[in-house]
Amino acid sequence: MDGSDQILDQDLDPRENRQYVDRHLDSGGTRFLNYLIDVVVYYVLTFVLGFAAAILFGDAAVGNMEDGGAGQVTWTLIVVLLLLLYYIVMEAATGRTIGKYITKSRVVTEDGGTPTLLNIVGRTLCRLIPFEAFSFLGSTAVGWHDSISNTRVIKD
Repeated sequence: MDGSDQILDQDLDPRENRQYVDRHLDSGGTRFLNYLIDVVVYYVLTFVLGFAAAILFGDAAVGNMEDGGAGQVTWTLIVVLLLLLYYIVMEAATGRTIGKYITKSRVVTEDGGTPTLLNIVGRTLCRLIPFEAFSFLGSTAVGWHDSISNTRVIKD
């Protein structure tokens, strides 16, 4: 973005910032590409974590997965926690995930501001809603995790 097209202008009426955000919303196709890239990154992180745990701890790292015991529950919690951490850390620190970096997108509040940690945490927790990943495929490309957390993803 060049300086003339910059949001976060505190002197502007918040409605003008909202209009800017609405005009620069990412498309459903770009949002879906962000999702696919982030899923690949997440699976790579999960594989690396599992591989490192297996090397460091051997069989103790996975427990008895066949009977659905503590090992299965532990790994399920770890992979969900990893998902939450990936989105929270990346979006809170930079306003972007790896997918958003690649597609030149970023997360902002509805009025174009920088999201708070609470916005990002709420946004991330909403990702656990079943079928939520497809909620942004409508005409406005605003997903449930956007609308519930009062955030948007725009072209940067």
